[in-house]
Amino acid sequence: MDEKRIETLEIIKILKHTYDLDVSMFAESFVEKTLHNRIHSTTQEINVYFSNLVSGNKEEAILLRESLQNNFSDFFRDSSVFAQLERKILPKLIEENKNQREIRVWSAGCSTGQEPYSIAMLLEDYMSFNGEEFRYRIIATDNSETALEYGRNGEYLTSEIQNLKLKHINKYFTEQGENHLISEKIRDNVKFYTYDVLDQSSVSPYESVFGDFDLVICCNLLIYYKQDIQKFIINKLANSLSDSGYLILGNAEQNLVRGEFGLKKHTGEHSIFHKKTGR
Repeated sequence: MDEKRIETLEIIKILKHTYDLDVSMFAESFVEKTLHNRIHSTTQEINVYFSNLVSGNKEEAILLRESLQNNFSDFFRDSSVFAQLERKILPKLIEENKNQREIRVWSAGCSTGQEPYSIAMLLEDYMSFNGEEFRYRIIATDNSETALEYGRNGEYLTSEIQNLKLKHINKYFTEQGENHLISEKIRDNVKFYTYDVLDQSSVSPYESVFGDFDLVICCNLLIYYKQDIQKFIINKLANSLSDSGYLILGNAEQNLVRGEFGLKKHTGEHSIFHKKTGR
């Protein structure tokens, strides 16, 4: 066993037994990388860092635990996936649910809100272009209240909207000084809630009542967890889908499904999966 792995395992034990902070669900490689980045940021020698944690530096223990929460997000982050959503998946869902019920979407691990807001923009685009009205509800969840509050506010720096098309900026944002505020109409249809996908007592966010989502999107979250945790999360997401629902994962996560969980790949090139049962 190499030295870095021994250090990582020791830190995991210290966090659990000294501070009751459980990080054992994360992939060891991710914990190791985060740990050494954190040590580097403190400019301490590794033996000094360990000594401080052992002697009761709770503030640093909490900061280290929070460092394992990856809150990076972006509007239309994977352009090829969002192109599939715009051209094929969302029109199909809208047609199937026309005059029956609302379109239901869950953005799991939504971070600061760019992902669910991107989907809302596509749905609003469809209504504008086709002259149709339909109801939709997007539930956005994360276990970081700081990230959720940022998303609820819907106010983004200019640097955070660089991936957006000019038509979306002009249509859905207003300038607030150096920032850009997303329109009230979009915010009204995206609701942010605290929810932990590792919660074993529920199959979907409590606010969704019964799940039955037409679309669940959970990108670049699974890669940070151990294999058994990855399977638990995928199974939960799959069970929350409607009979003909779609699940979208990150490109680096698409091989985690492998024909399991009642899901089949929607296309050969994207990390989009379709529930096998169908309506």
